Amino acid sequence: MAYIRSLEENGLFVSRHSGEVFIYDFMLILLDLNDKFKSEYLKEIIIFPNGCDLDISFLNARAFVFEMERLLYSLPPGYLAFVAQSDIAFGTCRQLQIQLESEIVRLRVFRTEFEARKWIHAP
Repeated sequence: MAYIRSLEENGLFVSRHSGEVFIYDFMLILLDLNDKFKSEYLKEIIIFPNGCDLDISFLNARAFVFEMERLLYSLPPGYLAFVAQSDIAFGTCRQLQIQLESEIVRLRVFRTEFEARKWIHAP
């Protein structure tokens, strides 16, 4: 998995991923958020464009849910949006969203970056 992460002037982090993404890559994404995020409020969009393969099954995702939940609860409150443009990526991200519902960090899955930005309130 390769990705580029940028911080915009409005405080929004945007990560653009490419290649094949496995379940441990999701763990690395959350660890990266936990290690590098030093603000009081989280605003992050994680983008998986067409051609980015998410190799995560429901069963292997269940094995990591506890650790992912622990990581999410260590983040500041805010919003985490997944942008999944392919049907498979969208379904995979929805599975993770359902398993990782949090009162602290709100998770949503979108088809477009525009929708995600609108939800996060970042123009």
